Amino acid sequence: MYKIAIPTYKRYNIKTLDLPIKHELVYIFVANDEEYDIYIKTIPKDKYHKIIVGELGITNQRNFIRNYFNDGENIVSIDDDIEKVVKWDGYKGHITVENLDELFILSFKQLSRDNLNLWGINSVANPF
Repeated sequence: MYKIAIPTYKRYNIKTLDLPIKHELVYIFVANDEEYDIYIKTIPKDKYHKIIVGELGITNQRNFIRNYFNDGENIVSIDDDIEKVVKWDGYKGHITVENLDELFILSFKQLSRDNLNLWGINSVANPF
């Protein structure tokens, strides 16, 4: 299994939560207690598993996320403004990934061969 980590700051309408993902696997990381209070009031509870106060600044937050989870846990790190996930198909160009659960599981199976467990979604549709 895997967990989904979403770092966010002052984006109370997290577009990523509209993706076809398993919301019970979502961990939202906010910058401080003030942000926590706003997010907890704004986001419906069925859209996430847990909201965690991390650190301010995306680099600090990503390091916090990496250290938050136990070694060996499979973590998908995805930005808060992702509206869809696409992949490159050499014949069709960019196509929308409809089954993210399948993509996540397949990706971790491939990564396990190299004893890796953290990856993320690039925020631009670039086939290279």
